[in-house]
Amino acid sequence: MSLDPTSIIDPQLRRLYDYWAGKRDAKGKLPARADLDPGEIPALLPYIMLLDITHDPLDFKVRLAGTDICRRFGEEVTG
Repeated sequence: MSLDPTSIIDPQLRRLYDYWAGKRDAKGKLPARADLDPGEIPALLPYIMLLDITHDPLDFKVRLAGTDICRRFGEEVTG
């Protein structure tokens, strides 16, 4: 599956995609969590959610939820 970045019309999502794509290595390998530094994208943090995913049993825990995400949910969703 491939994505045409010009099809991303939301400006925040486009900036996040550009940041993430810029972290790929020379061979195009996807960036690891350690490659991403939230301090490099402070303006995007309100729109970011990080999840911890466990298997057996499958579970999702919200590790970080930006202020815009919490506003849309109507409450704090971390934890």
